[in-house]
Amino acid sequence: PERRARGHPFSREILAAPLPNNFKETNLVYDGSSDPSRHVRTFENMAVLHGYSDSICCRAFLSTLRGGALDWFHQLPSGSIADFEDFASKLTNQYSSAVAHEKTYLTLMAMRQGEKESLRKYVARYNQMCLEVHSASDEVKVGGLIRSLRAGPYRTSLAKTPARSYEEVLKRCRKYINLEEMEVEFAKLEGPARPEQKKEQTPPRGRSPRRSSPKRSGSKKTSPRREGRDSKREKRDDRWQGRPLCKGKEVFLFEFEEEEEPREESLLHMVKSKKRGPKMITFTAEVGGKLVEVLVDSGSTLNFIDEELSKEIDIPFTKVKPFGVKVANGETLRGDILFKGVKLKAQGQRMRVDLYALPLKAADVVLGCQWLETLGPITTDYWKGTMEFGRSSKRVKLRTEDPGG
Repeated sequence: PERRARGHPFSREILAAPLPNNFKETNLVYDGSSDPSRHVRTFENMAVLHGYSDSICCRAFLSTLRGGALDWFHQLPSGSIADFEDFASKLTNQYSSAVAHEKTYLTLMAMRQGEKESLRKYVARYNQMCLEVHSASDEVKVGGLIRSLRAGPYRTSLAKTPARSYEEVLKRCRKYINLEEMEVEFAKLEGPARPEQKKEQTPPRGRSPRRSSPKRSGSKKTSPRREGRDSKREKRDDRWQGRPLCKGKEVFLFEFEEEEEPREESLLHMVKSKKRGPKMITFTAEVGGKLVEVLVDSGSTLNFIDEELSKEIDIPFTKVKPFGVKVANGETLRGDILFKGVKLKAQGQRMRVDLYALPLKAADVVLGCQWLETLGPITTDYWKGTMEFGRSSKRVKLRTEDPGG
C-alpha cells in the first residue's frame, strides 16, 4: 500500500478502503470526447444504486476512464484527490470544452410544431427538450407548449381551461392524440374523395353540334365589342406573363419577421382589452413611486411596460435594436426602448426586472417567462388567484388583487 500510494493522485484513505464483497465493475466508459457532467451524473446514479462509499466511488470512477482521460488522470499530482466530489470537479473542468451548450427557457419558446408533424411526435419532442432545460418551471413549460402548438382542439382546450401543472398538460394530451390518430384511420378507410365527372353535353335531336371554323392567321376582322373584352383580358393577365411592368429601375426593401428568434415574438394575452378573465394573476406594484397594475403572462417571452406609463416614471432607459412582438390576435407591436433593473415593490416583496416598452392596453406591466424563469418552482392556484414560489430559501406568495377595488 505504501508503495502504491507514492505518486498516485488518490489520497491514502481512498487507496486503503477495502472493496465490498458484492462489488461489480461498471461497464461505463469515458474518454474525454463527450460531456463529462453527463458521465458523472450517470455514474452517480449507479453508485447510489449499489451503495458505494465515497472512497469506492473514486476507485470505481477511475475504472471508467479510457484514452486521453486516463492519461490526464495519471498526470495529476500525488495525493491531489481527497474525495469523489473533488475528482468529478477536476474531470469536469478539464473537459469543459466538451460540455453541451446549456439550453434555457428561450429554447422552449422558440419551438414550433411542424406543419405536418403529428401531436404525438411533437409532444414527445417538446417533452424531451423540457428534460434538457433543467431550470424551466411548470409555468414556462405550459406557456411554451401552448404558444408552439398548431391551431387545433388541444390548443383550444389549454387556452380555455389552463392546466395547473405540466403533468396535467401531458395527461390531457393523451385523449387528443387518440382523437387525431383515430381521424387519420377513418380518413384511410374512407379513401380519397372521388373527383366529379363532367357530363358530356349532347345536342338536342335534329341539331348538329356547332363547329367553329378555324380562323385564318392573317385575318384582322374583330368586332369592337370583342376587341374591348380581349384587350381588358390582356391587361388583366399581363401581371402573370413574366414581363417586367416597372418603367424605371426601382429598389424595394423587404423586412421579414424571424419566427425562431425569441426576441421577435411573444404572445401577450388581452393586450387590446381591459377585460379580465377569471383565471389571470394580477397584482398592484410600486414602480418609481407610482402604483401600477401588473399582469403575469406565462405565454409572454419577455417583460414589458406600457409606453405611456414609462414616460410618467422617472427611470433611466436604454435604446436597443428595434424589435417586434407578436400579440395573440396576430398584430405585431414595435419598440426600441429597454429599462434595465427596474425596482418593483409588491405585497412586501422587492424585485428587479428588465422591462421592454410597448404600447400595452391590458396592464401597465406584463411579467413573462423572463421573470418566471428566475423564481424557481412555482405553484399557481387560479381558483384562489395566488402564485407561490421559492426565493432565498423561503416561499413567497403573491395574491391577485382587483384593480378596481
